Amino acid sequence: MALLLAAGCSNEPDAPSARALAGAVELDARRVAAPEESEPDFDIVGPAWEVAQPPASEDGVYTIEVPVPETLPAGVTPEQLSVAAYEPSTTDRASFWILAGSVEYDAGRGVLVAQARGRGVFAAAVPNGYWTVAPSADGAYEIYYSADEADARSLAALLQDELAATRSWVIEEGYDEPVDGLGQPQRVFIRALRGGRALAQPTAFGVVLLVSDRLAATPDAVAAAVTHELFHLSQGQALQDAANAWSLEATAEFATVRRLGVEAAKPQTDRSCANYARSVTDTRGLNEYENWTFFAYLEYRRPGSVREFLDLQSQVDAVAALREVTETPLSELLGEYAGAYRYQQSFPLAEGLPCPALEALAVGTALEVVVPSLAGLVVTLDALPDRELVVTVEVSGSLYAALWQGPDFEVLEADAGGRIDYTIECGAGDRVALVFGAGVEPADLRVSAATGEAC
Repeated sequence: MALLLAAGCSNEPDAPSARALAGAVELDARRVAAPEESEPDFDIVGPAWEVAQPPASEDGVYTIEVPVPETLPAGVTPEQLSVAAYEPSTTDRASFWILAGSVEYDAGRGVLVAQARGRGVFAAAVPNGYWTVAPSADGAYEIYYSADEADARSLAALLQDELAATRSWVIEEGYDEPVDGLGQPQRVFIRALRGGRALAQPTAFGVVLLVSDRLAATPDAVAAAVTHELFHLSQGQALQDAANAWSLEATAEFATVRRLGVEAAKPQTDRSCANYARSVTDTRGLNEYENWTFFAYLEYRRPGSVREFLDLQSQVDAVAALREVTETPLSELLGEYAGAYRYQQSFPLAEGLPCPALEALAVGTALEVVVPSLAGLVVTLDALPDRELVVTVEVSGSLYAALWQGPDFEVLEADAGGRIDYTIECGAGDRVALVFGAGVEPADLRVSAATGEAC
């Protein structure tokens, strides 16, 4: 259900209001109608308050103060109250309320005090003990599950060890410590999810992990799901920026492959090996997950590149971070990636991801195509046994072009009109490949092959 906000006013002008505070900066929260969605583990009491533009602070954290309602349910004292924040539905995930991990009751002023981040709708809430909470093996995680569901209990037991093991691996690999963003124990909720196996969900009360209860039926998938989502927590502030989605998902899946091997990424792998021909920034379908191969190539090209990239992308645009880390024109980088991926089939592909053979461009024919921005293209050619092969390339736009023969490649330079004429000599081998890469703009391309002089 969509979040419906209705500006509300109390009948009493002096009725207490919620406040958002960051240091000396204060912003009164606006009273709104409470969304109708509810969680089984607590009940909302009193009005709801929206913080649409929280005061800025260096780390994005501010204090939210919610007044204790004048009327409480029978037997409930203010000390038993918590603060809940509403998280509206986005894309394939469900709306939900979440309780603050830590709340203080200020009896003198009659308010509940919690730390929060970002915009949100807040209200006082009465917990009812629905969740059972189990700590992970290292005590850094709190796993919430419904005590009356046997599958959730068994999944919680698996998560206790896997969370601790994954956290240790992330830190040992030199990545940032996975944290929830508010400095409190990381919360993991086992619940029914729409779509995927798990989510790292930013909320007003820190990033939480939502793990699908269906994973109890496929325990072998737990390690991959935990590695991917926990790595998101290592990505820090960049996780809040939707523009980084292409790199966030690809690097999290790359981490899964690093830790568990290529098979762990099987659900997020393009078995046609064609994702290199789509822009690495394309987030349609599964492309952002499948592009773990791009970051695997960066790491293969120069160890430590992914860690440097992640450090930078929290400060600058992810494409700018890519330029700075690789110190290579993006068209060249994407061309080399396409060649290594589809022609050489090296780096992680040699470890268990064989790609189908590419079809060769027949002599006497032409291929006309638009190479998307930040994408690559590989065109293979069957060399003739007794004649030279004349290749003509016509380009509109900025495009990197190279001729690959086995492990060797030669960069091809276009003339002022964007044309390349190249002769492949006799004895070049059975098959050679032309590799192209586009920069931040797409490029039109026409490739043709014809017979040359007799050998």
